[in-house]
Amino acid sequence: MSKRRADHQPGYVLHTYPYKETSLIVEVFTRNFGRVALLARGARRPRSAMRGVLLAFHPLRLGWSASAELGNLMSVEWSGALQPLAGRGLMCGFYLNELLLRLLPRDDPHETLFDFYDARVGADVVSGQHFDQWWKRARQKRPDLLAGRGLSKDERALLEEYCRTAGVEPPH
Repeated sequence: MSKRRADHQPGYVLHTYPYKETSLIVEVFTRNFGRVALLARGARRPRSAMRGVLLAFHPLRLGWSASAELGNLMSVEWSGALQPLAGRGLMCGFYLNELLLRLLPRDDPHETLFDFYDARVGADVVSGQHFDQWWKRARQKRPDLLAGRGLSKDERALLEEYCRTAGVEPPH
């Protein structure tokens, strides 16, 4: 893989994993690079500038460099504040992030999907009811967008169970 560098890329945190004592591995979804894994060195330190910024469901501007599959996160800043998700809306948001993590390969840009996520995550997915309405509209407009293709048998069963409890028709 050749050396690549990105500055001020719009993105969202999908998930973070602790790495060693003070760092995080951050899975982000960006418009121009798709899903990217980044190492945020020192992000778990009490006085780290990244510590309170690497939160899910908040639009970010990210800067990183990478010469391997795992890049080094060099800068991160909020590009807007959203109402924090709570309750069922929070669970639905985490579920949506989990779908993106499982269905999207790394380093494969999906501009349309990013724009869809960016437009919906703050405005529509703030409660379970909003998520249900969003999910139904999204499936009518773009049935292939979050279709659940490529899931294992267990993941498919989990998706169907979630949809049943949420009162939403599972994807085909």
